[in-house]
Parts: sequence; C-alpha cells; structure tokens
Amino acid sequence: MKAKYPFRVDAGHVVLDVEGVKVLLDTGAQVSFGRVPALTFMGETHQLSQKCLGHFTMAELIEGLRRNTPVSPTLEFDVLLGLDILAGRTLSLDWVGNVLTVEGPGTGFGTTKDGPLPGTTTVGIGGAQLDAFIDTGAWRTYLVPEGAEGMVRTGTFQDYNPIFGAIEPDLVEVDVDFQGHRAPLAIGVATSELARAIRGVGAKVLIGTDILIPMGKTVMEIPAK
Repeated sequence: MKAKYPFRVDAGHVVLDVEGVKVLLDTGAQVSFGRVPALTFMGETHQLSQKCLGHFTMAELIEGLRRNTPVSPTLEFDVLLGLDILAGRTLSLDWVGNVLTVEGPGTGFGTTKDGPLPGTTTVGIGGAQLDAFIDTGAWRTYLVPEGAEGMVRTGTFQDYNPIFGAIEPDLVEVDVDFQGHRAPLAIGVATSELARAIRGVGAKVLIGTDILIPMGKTVMEIPAK
C-alpha cells in the first residue's frame, strides 16, 4: 500500500495533513499520542493516549515548542506520529513539493539495526564519519559533547525537548557531509541528558531537518517492530 500526505514545515517541524488531522511527524519519538482518540493512517486506525508516556499532554508540548523554538505562535497539531505507528514503513519526504509518500518496507538509504531506529546511517561532521540517526521531530542537528571536543563554540540557542524541558545548548559551526551534500552548518552540542539518549541508540549524531530539507528529498526506512 502507498499513500501520500501533504505537509507544511514550520521552523523545521513537519506538520502533515492526515485526512484532515494535523500530525507532527517525529521519527525520534518511540510512541505516538494525541488530543484526538484515534488516528487513521495508511488505512489502519490506531488508538492514541492523550499523554505521552504518561508524562505530558499535547498542549504542553505545543506550548514548550512555541516558547523555546522558532516555530510560529500559531503552530498547532493534534497528533504526534512516532515509531510505533511508522514501524515497517518507508518514508519519502519531498521537501520541494511538500508531500510525504509512505509505503511498505523497501530500500532506504543507510542501514538499519535491531530496534526502533529511524534511517540509521552515518554523517560526516568536521571530516569524521559518525554514526547517526534521523529525527524529523528535531529542527536542529545535535552532536554528542565528545564529538565536539576542540571545536570552537559560537554561541548558544534555545530549544525544547518534552522529556528534558527547555534547554540552552552550545552551538558549533562545522562542515557537514551527508549523502553527497556538503556545507557548513551551525549544529547543537547535546546537553548531558540528550547526549545520553543519543548514545543509547548507538549514535553520536542526531540528524535534524536542518540537514534534510536542503537535500530536496529524504528517503528513510523504519524497521519493523
């Protein structure tokens, strides 16, 4: 089965239109949740919890993003779509036409490993090839602190993670080489809690949409459960 969903990008955040429901695409989230009771996606209806992992609501997530990231003050969505529903799918994001194509298992770039990891691959950061995973819920790319040793900090920025809350990471500007695209980019140095989560999936880099969007198209395969 194949389906297409239009989307818009709000400061790097991908908001899909799924049969009239506004859905945040987040391949960095283990579970989906929403302020609607269910989501019909790819012909299947999925019941949704109104709190993510029992901790925070959709209203709290949206408010945190509005206060601590560059999203518009009118950002709204009803569902966060995570890996539990996306498992076993291949995603093709057309950043020019603003259309997401979803289909069954296929061949995406990079390799996949055991566990719910999205599009596991490698990325060149400052000339070093590092293990990475793709997080469409992140508007900025992050590097673990040990990977940033010797790099000059260029400032800080505000961000929001619903698990860790508001954070203010350092910035470094480095040459990024990913899938044949190379350019200097300001990326974040992960805070200790975020770095622990990145290492926990066997990676050193969390790839955000700041790397993906300039590519024009992103294809990724989500491992089956």
